[in-house]
Amino acid sequence: MTFSLSGLTAHDETLFKSFVRLLAHRTLQQWTFTPEKADVHVVTQEALKSLLPGQKALVVGHAHNGEKNFVGMPFHADALEHVLNDLGSSVASEKQAGTPGFAADMPPARFRLLRWPPSGMLSSTDRMRLATMMTGKWTSLVALHERSGVPLAVCSQFMADLQHAGLLLDFTQTPQATPTQGQQDTAGARSVTVTAPRNVEPGLISRIRSRLGIFSSGRT
Repeated sequence: MTFSLSGLTAHDETLFKSFVRLLAHRTLQQWTFTPEKADVHVVTQEALKSLLPGQKALVVGHAHNGEKNFVGMPFHADALEHVLNDLGSSVASEKQAGTPGFAADMPPARFRLLRWPPSGMLSSTDRMRLATMMTGKWTSLVALHERSGVPLAVCSQFMADLQHAGLLLDFTQTPQATPTQGQQDTAGARSVTVTAPRNVEPGLISRIRSRLGIFSSGRT
């Protein structure tokens, strides 16, 4: 998830970014700053009026005037964590519902982890549970949601983050899904090896048995 800042002093901007970094292991999503086109706009009560309709806002100020997502100043970690999680879940749900551009971030139909994610991506117990359930197993987004009991929006966001980080292996791109030419050649070689003994002359088998002292009752 991304956030922008508008209307805050340089000191308050630095302080807000510091709080976000400190909460990285507690929030459901990983938040990064971007100057524009952010998922959430962090604004003062005065700057709130400049937002376009539909843009999500996290309002900061000294007195709450009824704003939906508000954090008082000076900042408090618990309050900020709560608001960030609410906004993050809301954004993830909207993306899951079909916000333009999200389809490109969707994970493949069946996937598994390439390797254990870095600690920064395992910022909640839900994410830790999902990563554990994906280790060494092929799964899908729906199956993971049903087995884990984790909200679909949280599962989807985690999958998108993993794919963006190059940590998801697509089942359709693995050798198990589509045999390569080398595998086909190897399979053919194995079949030749298996049928080869049928062409051995019977007399040779008799001589081997004779040398080993093995005698059969029938003709060889």
